[in-house]
Amino acid sequence: MNYRITHKLTEAAAADDWPADNLITEGRAAVYEGQYWARINTLNWPQGQVQVLVQFPFPPQPPAVVDRYGAFGEKLTGENVTIIDGIKAVEVEYVLEHRR
Repeated sequence: MNYRITHKLTEAAAADDWPADNLITEGRAAVYEGQYWARINTLNWPQGQVQVLVQFPFPPQPPAVVDRYGAFGEKLTGENVTIIDGIKAVEVEYVLEHRR
């Protein structure tokens, strides 16, 4: 599963004006028994809205995931399914209030 965490301040200020080195972080996390987690450092982020974007699946995936969803998500269906670079993926966004 891919994730991207973005502070909303990135939409309003140039990168040189950000109060922290990086207000965007992204990576991959393993899904186990329907859950995932990733540790990210937001210690220097200011308070404000943060967008969490999650995308699943992107290659490479274990054989069980490929069997169930297809190597490129071709077996996925539903309202959250989108096509990204020719790959079908489930994409979910969530906005939360970051408080220090």
